[in-house]
Amino acid sequence: MKDKILHYFLIILFFVFSVNELTAFDFNSSKQDSISYYLDEVKKHYQNDYSLAITNVRLAEKLAVKTNSKKLADVNYSYACVYYVNGNYNKSLQYFLKATKAYKKNDDKIGLSKCYEGIGLIQQAVDRHSIAINYFNKALNLIDENPKQNSTTYLNIAISYIEMRELENAKNFLDLSYEFAKKANRINLIHKVENRRAQILFIEKDFQKSRIQLTELLKNTGLSNWERSFAHTTLAKVYLSLSKLNLAEENALKAFTYAKKTNSLWDLERNTLVLKDIYQDLGDEDRSEYYLHLNGVYKDSLYNSVKLDQLNLQQLEYQETENSNLLLEKEESEKKLLVIKILFVIVVIKTIIGLIFLIKLRKANRQKTKLNKELKLKNSQLQALDQSKNKMFSILSHDLKSPISSLLQLIELLKEGAFTEEERKQVLNEMHLQLTSTSLMLRNLLKWATNQMESSDINLQTVNLIEKVKEVIDVYYVIARNKNVEIMHDFHTDENLNILVDPAHLNVILHNLLSNAVKFTPENDYIKISYSVTDNVCLKIFNKGEPIRDEKIIEIEQKNSKINSEYGTFNERGTGIGLLLVKQYLIPNRATLKITPLKDEGTEFKICFQKA
Repeated sequence: MKDKILHYFLIILFFVFSVNELTAFDFNSSKQDSISYYLDEVKKHYQNDYSLAITNVRLAEKLAVKTNSKKLADVNYSYACVYYVNGNYNKSLQYFLKATKAYKKNDDKIGLSKCYEGIGLIQQAVDRHSIAINYFNKALNLIDENPKQNSTTYLNIAISYIEMRELENAKNFLDLSYEFAKKANRINLIHKVENRRAQILFIEKDFQKSRIQLTELLKNTGLSNWERSFAHTTLAKVYLSLSKLNLAEENALKAFTYAKKTNSLWDLERNTLVLKDIYQDLGDEDRSEYYLHLNGVYKDSLYNSVKLDQLNLQQLEYQETENSNLLLEKEESEKKLLVIKILFVIVVIKTIIGLIFLIKLRKANRQKTKLNKELKLKNSQLQALDQSKNKMFSILSHDLKSPISSLLQLIELLKEGAFTEEERKQVLNEMHLQLTSTSLMLRNLLKWATNQMESSDINLQTVNLIEKVKEVIDVYYVIARNKNVEIMHDFHTDENLNILVDPAHLNVILHNLLSNAVKFTPENDYIKISYSVTDNVCLKIFNKGEPIRDEKIIEIEQKNSKINSEYGTFNERGTGIGLLLVKQYLIPNRATLKITPLKDEGTEFKICFQKA
């Protein structure tokens, strides 16, 4: 009895497992059919409706990932095709690379051939036509006589030759494409061939034949939106060349409508440029400007995309080189094993040769490393010299601008006879004083520039601060006088305020601080220069006027690049480098700067130096 029960139990258990396995098989089979269905839908719509195509490929991907299907390679290939038509070459290339890897793993030569074809199309899109043709030839070499695949490849080779304006080569490959397309009964590809033949006729300026061929082509109801857009655009260019502007406009607008359906940036950029030319010839400037603007938008989108694609293409080339190297290494290893089995002596000789080569290579690498270090040092020195040169020109332009501008104003007034004889003598004396001071300043700056070019070392010397300030005041005397600004220099004749500083650096610091004070002092006001002595010798430059804002002080103290310049009280415009230079020279001279806004009075700049 027990044996019978066990027997029935085993039969039931076997039946249950069999049903589960059959159900699982049917379920997976159903999913595989669904993936194929979605991918077929992508093929139908990727040249007509971007949204529908991308939706179907995403559904196929979801199922392929869930079932770990080999069709994931086809999904990635479909993604690449959709993004290519859309003009998103960066994403298209990424998916072609994914598909290439999967097809290699599956040993699918046809799939791999299609991927090389796609990569060639992206190369073609960024105007690298010779490289594109190489990829198309790689695609051809992977497969035997395959009319369906070969017809597409020959067409793409012809397109590259059209873009290179090698029209005879283009015609030959269009003939090959047409021949294979007829064998494979690929009506849609025949339409593409006819489209490109009409384009060649247009390039050769045979406008009537091009028009007739395009008109006949557009009668076909099976044309994709992509092909219709291309055909109408070429036809619009034909009518534009024949000065039939209304027909040109009609066809260009149709092309634009079809291009928007496929969302192809390349076609949209091409169509808007034709529309701009048509409306320009029609005298409709508003519409011409509108389509010129649209053309710029689409061109910018393609340009940014192309820049990214070129980077990825470089990465692709690197990966291809690496793969070729690995293949060569594998072949070389197999040859070495064969040689070992046949002639051990030859292997020994090769090993010795290899060792000699490695020793020479190591020696060459050491020399290369040494040369690279020397080159790096030379580059650093060159950059330092270049920075010094830039700084020199900045200081020269900044510190000479104000005195020279003031002298030019006085010369203009002298030419106009604006002064009496007595005033003229006074002005000439002031000009002499100004030129003397400016000449002294220029000599100091040139001396500093020479030192900068020869060495970056600081040259600390004992300098009489009062005398140096007097020299700088002489430079800005006329500039201040033109604004009726009084420069009050408060010091005791018996004071001997010696400081330890680089004279050239001090010259730059004083010029910039006094120039700044004159710039922001209102007309009919004053600047007061005074001193204080504690552990250090401090120079205080106070200018009457609106106090400096707190946020400006923060910017000056914290910013390590050019400071935003503001207009002075006479709308003087600075360069923004003055206070930056002051800050740069404080540190090596162990000096400090404090900026204090005095409410309703003005601003005080206090700079403290080391005692000598």
